[in-house]
Amino acid sequence: MGENMKKTKLKQLAPATKLLAGCVLALVTMTACVGCDNNEEADSVTPTFANPIYSLVSAYGTTRYGEADPWVYLHSDGYYYYTATYGGVSSGFDRFVLRRAKTINLLDSADEAEEATIISATSGTGTGNFTGIKKFLWAPEIHYINGTWYLFFTAVPNDGAYGSWGVKNFIAKCTDTNPLTGTWTLCGRMQAVYGDTFDEDAIDSSTSLDTMDVTQFRYVGDSSQAWLMNLDGTAFKVGDQWYYAWAENLYDGSWADEGEESGDGVLTFGGVDHPDGAGTGAWSCILIGKVEDGSDFTHITHTRVLTAPQYKWEWGEAVYDENGNVNSFEDTIVRSSAVNVNEGPAFLNRNGKVFLVFSAGPCDATYCLGMLTASEDDDLCDVASWTKSTTPVFTTSVGNGVYGPGHCSFTTYKGYDVIVYHARQWPGLYSYYGRTTTYTTCTEGLYDPYRTGRAKVFTWKSDGTPNFGEAE
Repeated sequence: MGENMKKTKLKQLAPATKLLAGCVLALVTMTACVGCDNNEEADSVTPTFANPIYSLVSAYGTTRYGEADPWVYLHSDGYYYYTATYGGVSSGFDRFVLRRAKTINLLDSADEAEEATIISATSGTGTGNFTGIKKFLWAPEIHYINGTWYLFFTAVPNDGAYGSWGVKNFIAKCTDTNPLTGTWTLCGRMQAVYGDTFDEDAIDSSTSLDTMDVTQFRYVGDSSQAWLMNLDGTAFKVGDQWYYAWAENLYDGSWADEGEESGDGVLTFGGVDHPDGAGTGAWSCILIGKVEDGSDFTHITHTRVLTAPQYKWEWGEAVYDENGNVNSFEDTIVRSSAVNVNEGPAFLNRNGKVFLVFSAGPCDATYCLGMLTASEDDDLCDVASWTKSTTPVFTTSVGNGVYGPGHCSFTTYKGYDVIVYHARQWPGLYSYYGRTTTYTTCTEGLYDPYRTGRAKVFTWKSDGTPNFGEAE
């Protein structure tokens, strides 16, 4: 598509966004899972949502940043609690805004939702102005666990040890009843070991996989490369065991590489070779571990890699549309840099099955969702327990004008299961300035922060797996 055609299309789309209100997102409560039997009787009419549920321009005419990585938690007080990644590169992604409303449709800050900035980086304000973090506050998740509010999120530590892009997983908590007005304290950075016990004294100096902090080192004992990224942490409970899953950059020859030859350009684990399809020398992978009791989710054991990019759609080479056709609209989109990416794990549990739904591919219209499936009776820290989808389970809908859906969460609404996700409203990558319809192009997805929250009801297939349908 030519540049003038892109701008014309965007000008046609922009006025419609002004009328759309709300943001919604959600995931499983920690005591009852999405899709499990519950006491909420389904409404006779299947709910629909006015997507996007978060407008880039509010009803008051002020420009908003986009909101990515949407998360909603339906609490026992009847409120939907919502938070997301807020802002853009220029602002440093420097805060977390929490909203609550009695219905999903009222979560928009320009409507009737209550709103508060609960955590800011060192330059900000709010009830949690943490000196330990400085920018790139990403992928927040709010949970209520055993009488305490927890927030799992990503940020760059403020000690300078990890470089400007060395994001890490953090945990904060609030013991007050209302998390919007209560005090948040930082529990610390998540740390994980390969072994079955967490040795606090040995973790920083060890050269053994069983006791070293595998979220810090690329190579055994090599602290000079401690800037690697880990992000998108989520916690969930299966049976009596709490688990923590996250995304982490791994490298050829790193602690997780079981290949016989370092430097061969392949990441090997679980008996499977994962090629460097994007040519970056790094793979963003999904990891899982068990939460150590009493650690406030900061100490993880039994760490294992569950998935790394191995199919072309996981680094953006194969572009799927809503009909399962490959590369059917590749010539109409603006591509971001190719990357080997599995990230943003989200948990589902139904009828004895456990699902981790994850995002894959570059941050552009090729972004999509994949899925891992296991039995809840299996060892969830064993890659052999999981089956991976060979094609995306949720992808761009050209017909609906929804591009690059990803980083989802789950909730229920009027008795129905709901997937909440972010997506783009156009096939290109753009920067948006001011209150006008003036757009400028860019070629890196992270520099186009204007993704918006969307929601839709999903169903279940006869084999017990979720059917997310078509992006709306």
